Amino acid sequence: MKVLKWLGIALASVVALVVVAAGALYLIGGSRMEGPSDLPPESITAADISELGRGAHIARTHGCLECHAPQLEGQVLVDAPPFRVVASNLTSGRGGVAPRMDALGWERAIRHGVGPDGRGLAIMPSEMYAHMSDDEVAALIAWLEALPPVDNELPPTVIRPLGRIIAGTGGFQPTSAMIDHTRPHPATAPPAAPTVEYGRHRAATLCAGCHGPDLAGMQPPDPSSPYAPSLHLSGNWTLDQFTTALRTGRTPARQLDSLAMPWTITRHLEDVEIEGLHLYVKELAGRDSSM
Repeated sequence: MKVLKWLGIALASVVALVVVAAGALYLIGGSRMEGPSDLPPESITAADISELGRGAHIARTHGCLECHAPQLEGQVLVDAPPFRVVASNLTSGRGGVAPRMDALGWERAIRHGVGPDGRGLAIMPSEMYAHMSDDEVAALIAWLEALPPVDNELPPTVIRPLGRIIAGTGGFQPTSAMIDHTRPHPATAPPAAPTVEYGRHRAATLCAGCHGPDLAGMQPPDPSSPYAPSLHLSGNWTLDQFTTALRTGRTPARQLDSLAMPWTITRHLEDVEIEGLHLYVKELAGRDSSM
C-alpha cells in the first residue's frame, strides 16, 4: 500500500508540474503575442497617384494577393486547434481595415508586423518588408488606399490556449517578435538596374525571409515548411536558367513545388529585377569558390 501511496504522490506531483509548466508557457505565449510598445517614430506619407503602378507591382511580387486574396478582400488562412489566422480585408468595404488606417498604421503593419490594435500580426512577412525603402512603402500605401471597397466581414485572428502554449515554447511567434525595430530604413531603393546592388536589395525583400540574410539557406519561420536551401549554387546557372526557375519553377535539375518555392509570385518580376538577383547570387557563388 505504501508503494501505491508514493506512486500516487509522484504521479500527482508530475501532473502538478505539467499544469504549472503549461500555465507558465500560456502566460509567456500570451505576452509574446503583444506587439512592441516602443516602435521608433516614423515619418511617411502615401505616394502620389503616379506611383500606383509601382505599388501594384510591389504587392503582386511580394505575395499580398496570395494571402489577402485577389481583391485584397481577406480570407481565413488557418483554422486549427492552436489558432485561427485571418488575413485581413485591406479595403474600405464592410469588414475592411482601411478606414482605421493612416500612412503610419500601414507602415507599422508592413514593416513592423503590428496591427491597428497594437498587437503583433500572426502571419505577416514583415521581416522581409522591413528592408523596403521609404519610397517603396509609400508607393505600396498609395496603392492600398486606392483599392476599391470590397465587402467581406471576417472573423478575427484567435490564438487559442494550445497556440499560446506553443508560442510560449518559441514554436510560434508573431512577426513583430522577429524584427529589429530599430534598424534604419533607406529613403530610396537603389535604381532599378541590372546591378549587384539592386539585386541585393531585391533579395532582402523577396528571398531572405526563407533562405536567410545571406541566402545560404535556413529553416523558414514556418516550422512546417521544408528547409530552404542555399541559393548560392544558382549563381552558376545562366541568366536564362535562372529566369526560367523564377518564372516557371523549372530548375536545371527539377520542377519546384510552388508551395515550397513561390514561383507563381516571382514569375511577375520584371527582367531587370531578375537580372539584378542573378548578378547578386553570382557574386555570392564567387565568394564561395574563393574560400
